[in-house]
Amino acid sequence: MINLFKSSIYMFISLFARLLTNVGIFFILAKFWNVQMFGEFMYYFTFTTLIVLFVDYGFSLKLVKDISTSPTDIKYLVSKAFGCKLFLTFILVLVQFLFLNELDNYLLFVVLLSSSIFNSFGLFFCLPFRAINDFKSESVVTSVSNMLLILFILLLMFIDFTALTVSIAFLAGRLLFLCMSISTYKKKIGPLKIRELMKLKRNRQILNELRSNFPYAVHFAAGTIYLQIDTMIMHTYLGDNGVGFYQASVRILMGALLLNDVLTNVVLPKLSANNENFDKIGENINRIFLGIGSLVSIILFVFAEQIINLLYGPNYHLTISLLKLSSILLIIKYMGGLYGVLLTVSNKQNIRVMAVLISITINVALNIVLIPKVGMKGAVVAAIVSSIVLNVIYMFVNINVNKSVFINKRYIVLIIFYCTVICLNYFYHLSLLASIAVTLITIIIILIIGTNNDEKNILFSYIKIKKMSSIKARRGA
Repeated sequence: MINLFKSSIYMFISLFARLLTNVGIFFILAKFWNVQMFGEFMYYFTFTTLIVLFVDYGFSLKLVKDISTSPTDIKYLVSKAFGCKLFLTFILVLVQFLFLNELDNYLLFVVLLSSSIFNSFGLFFCLPFRAINDFKSESVVTSVSNMLLILFILLLMFIDFTALTVSIAFLAGRLLFLCMSISTYKKKIGPLKIRELMKLKRNRQILNELRSNFPYAVHFAAGTIYLQIDTMIMHTYLGDNGVGFYQASVRILMGALLLNDVLTNVVLPKLSANNENFDKIGENINRIFLGIGSLVSIILFVFAEQIINLLYGPNYHLTISLLKLSSILLIIKYMGGLYGVLLTVSNKQNIRVMAVLISITINVALNIVLIPKVGMKGAVVAAIVSSIVLNVIYMFVNINVNKSVFINKRYIVLIIFYCTVICLNYFYHLSLLASIAVTLITIIIILIIGTNNDEKNILFSYIKIKKMSSIKARRGA
């Protein structure tokens, strides 16, 4: 458990650095741009994010799982996957030149697309570190490159703060990230196996590799589309303004899901390497997912108005109700975090893909029906309903596969406590001081209920070790 905690710390640093660029930067853009300008930029940013899924092709799941299972074949596995990504990138570039050159702002689209491709390859070369539990190397690369990207954006605020110049800053930052990722990969693991790349061409192994990776690609793509397709539909009905208000809420939600991504990325390689300990590890991890999700969701619900005013200002008042509704979506996603990972580890990825496809079909259908009728809230309601369906499918499949739902008494008590706090805040409009008091009490209760004695001891001992190390460093200085 102590190794899991340390790995989570490094993964948190890595994902937090990405959070600053994928979320924090957009807070700045929304603050200084008007809603329409922000909405237009986010539309193209979302569009390119969806297109690059073709290049990502689910390697963040499949490659990590394969390397965790066979770490001695790491160079061979990475080289094969890299060859496939190059092939997919060539097809994507060709298609966009042939069919997407009549977009209203084609130059902005091309720059953002190039940026997303560089980012995809940069993340690709960080995946092996994640698979071999070298989260420290990944955290260093992502932290430095993303901090420099933020610096680029901040400098532009004093020079030429337009959509095109910001997209160029993204391009430069992502290219730097790719260079640092390749350099670190060569230093830690070694160069790519060129022979394996040649074999892919001669023996037509690219098609075989793509075929074996297809279920993971569909799942990864469906998962991202699930979070982004509503923006594309919303743009059709509500235009740039609707996208601007909605994306302001989505960016906060993405930031709040950071810890969910941390746990998922840390748990996947560990369970892949130790799949006989599902029952022992699963129950504890599932409770941790719920405890963290409950706390983050309550904070977003209780302080929605303060958060929106602080990050965006009064012009985004329509986003407050969206954020409160999104906090319910957040807890549902945390509750389903472990079950999806277990299906991947149990080699039931095909079932996971089918579940996600069913969920995304429901999501798209509800978006088309609800957005024209109830506006932006319709997209959040659609996401909540489809997420519940997905979690239910995951749970039933895990009962059949792993013979357990990984739920104990502490888990049930946490759910009851969460629902109680949300209902109190919904029916009784608390003052700011009362809300702060309720949140502090919530943190204490979640720590008591959500962690067992061993986990408390690990947490406190880790804090103590870090504190002692800091004291020794000061004395040495």
